[in-house]
Amino acid sequence: MGGFDILEFESDGLITSITPPFSLDDGAYLVFKTKDRDFDSISQRISSIPIPEIDAKREDTEIDLKEIGRTSRTPQISCYISSPRTLESVLPYADRIYYDLNPRMEEAKSMCLDQGIEFVPLLPRNLPHIPRVDTDAVMACTLGQLREYQDLKVYGHYSLNFFNSLTIPKLHQYTLSVELTRDEMREVLSHYPGRLEAMAFGRIELMVTRDPSIREGVLVDDAGRKFSVYRDRWGYAHILNCADLLLLDYLDEFQTMGVDSIGLDLRRRDPGLCETVARAFKEYDLKKKGKIKRKCGRVTVGHFLRGVT
Repeated sequence: MGGFDILEFESDGLITSITPPFSLDDGAYLVFKTKDRDFDSISQRISSIPIPEIDAKREDTEIDLKEIGRTSRTPQISCYISSPRTLESVLPYADRIYYDLNPRMEEAKSMCLDQGIEFVPLLPRNLPHIPRVDTDAVMACTLGQLREYQDLKVYGHYSLNFFNSLTIPKLHQYTLSVELTRDEMREVLSHYPGRLEAMAFGRIELMVTRDPSIREGVLVDDAGRKFSVYRDRWGYAHILNCADLLLLDYLDEFQTMGVDSIGLDLRRRDPGLCETVARAFKEYDLKKKGKIKRKCGRVTVGHFLRGVT
């Protein structure tokens, strides 16, 4: 925390209690206060370090990217799930489940194993520690998690922002960046030999923050767009896009590109919607698109067609 002054505090010699200039819910917080008054001295110390000047020459480097002969394939269906109730509705149509870490995870794992469905715990984003889970595979969101679980089958979350066929380290499977266009996806797929997944449905996370002033509910911007907000069990607020990504129309393109799997983020959604979405993608049933749109309210093709503007 930084950028504010502490005006009120009490001290009994061992414990100092402060009154922050913003509201905080009751609870325990781990707080790091920046040393604002030290900034000038730190800047002076850095500026005093002599940095020698050297001559440098910029040269172009040719990188020979090998073309990968990807063949057309039917993508697997991966569902992001956060409760056994919604899990039950998608099991008949899922090949893989990414499940949020929560107290009912073991129950969900048993449900998947009973049906022969791959179960992959989804690790949390931005925690200062890396939780340990007893599993054969995980979906990682950070580089630290990749390192911690390097001995397991690791799936990469889209927050790792995979957009380059030369990306390292090699994982069992990466998720393509949600900012890539169809042409950019095709280019990456033509050079990357490993497994790749593309997100095809759900409210993409725009931001994850520990800001205590952001409440669960809905944020409304100046244009009237509504962004759902939820807090996870670690206290982080997740701000979701105002519209659901819906790429059902382009499932045939994913198949032609050679995408190995598609991701459907169905967390915190009505089981009826979850079943409709999972079944529509599994059976490539375009007739269900209208029903999905009515249930979601707003849908988008994301950056798939127009790119990042």
